[in-house]
Amino acid sequence: MPVLASTSRVQMSYLKEIVFGEVPVTGVVRNIRNTGESLNYSISKTSSDEINAYRAVSSMVATSAEAAGALNIQMSFGEYDEFLAATLQNTWIKVGAAGLSSVFSSTITTGAITAGVAVTDFATLKRGQWFTLSGTGTTNDGKLFRVSKITAPTTTVITLDVSTPGIPGGPFAATVLRSSRLSNGVIQPSYALQREANDVGEFFVFRGMTVSSMSLNMASGSLTSGDFNFMGRDALRAAATFMPSAAVDSQAYPNMSGVSGTACALWVGGVPLLGTFVNSIALSYDNALRQQTALCALGSVGIGNGTIMASINMEVYFASGATFYSQLLDNSSVEVAFTAFDNAGNGYVFTIPKGNVSSYSVNAGSKDSELMAQITVTALLDLGNADATLRKVFFIDRMGDAMI
Repeated sequence: MPVLASTSRVQMSYLKEIVFGEVPVTGVVRNIRNTGESLNYSISKTSSDEINAYRAVSSMVATSAEAAGALNIQMSFGEYDEFLAATLQNTWIKVGAAGLSSVFSSTITTGAITAGVAVTDFATLKRGQWFTLSGTGTTNDGKLFRVSKITAPTTTVITLDVSTPGIPGGPFAATVLRSSRLSNGVIQPSYALQREANDVGEFFVFRGMTVSSMSLNMASGSLTSGDFNFMGRDALRAAATFMPSAAVDSQAYPNMSGVSGTACALWVGGVPLLGTFVNSIALSYDNALRQQTALCALGSVGIGNGTIMASINMEVYFASGATFYSQLLDNSSVEVAFTAFDNAGNGYVFTIPKGNVSSYSVNAGSKDSELMAQITVTALLDLGNADATLRKVFFIDRMGDAMI
């Protein structure tokens, strides 16, 4: 019986490139969990316009080519941190070496966390950054905290945001603070993405793949899903791997859903959204990349950067107070943050520090259903922040287990 390839045997892996469009000869290759992919190398060919007595096309020649497509995912902790960083074009700023502080003795009040001795790791934290604690043996462990947006941390005191008060107690001798932060930047990496059809021993490598856009979708009754869209140089096929070494296994953390984790919340204007409920949240982040082409090169010679377009689309149960409607009318800015956590307490907080309510609609489309508000918040550059390092469009705060 012939062996025909099955999608159930496909393995995707990746390696960060050093030179655009070239598979490195060394480096750490990693497998990547996914629910599907649409990577493709398309070649545009143009037919000759020559006239002949046979009424026939005399030739067809390749004129351009592009490698592009998406990697579809179900969100889990740590697995996509490399591509999150590539999307935001920046690097993770970690507390400590792996997102965990050194062990310290802490005393906790409703408004502050105070260390018994100076903790240099505190200097990594920024105003408004989210974090969790472990090692206190109290309900402070795993609780979502936020650094005050007004008072910067010192090496001994972290002033807490009033909306994330501590549970008083201590001293706790073995406290660990957990946090890493990612924000938008201008570092544009590229990757070699390999598709391996294990059952037939066929390999395709897509070179120069740069993350063009990302989406993340959370909805009641569903696993949190999303995709990373890529734009790159070209693709090759062979009967052997293009990678320089065997791939490191994927992370084994569980998938996230719209109800998983104890830190599941939507924050609006710096406080938890109260008085109504959210049915779904969809995050979109687009770098507006463009293909750069040149003579004597079939495929891209580079990928051009564009303007960041980030937004959050929400479906909110309509209730009294009409959340977000006043911001639509007076064109005022609002901060929006939402969480994605697993049941082990590992996860992320996604924050638009300055958003504009660009659309708002409520319609009774049919009877016997809930009245929903469809809301879009578009991210703007937070130029008014007194701290120049916080003049950003988007933040992702990661907290949980150590991540190198």
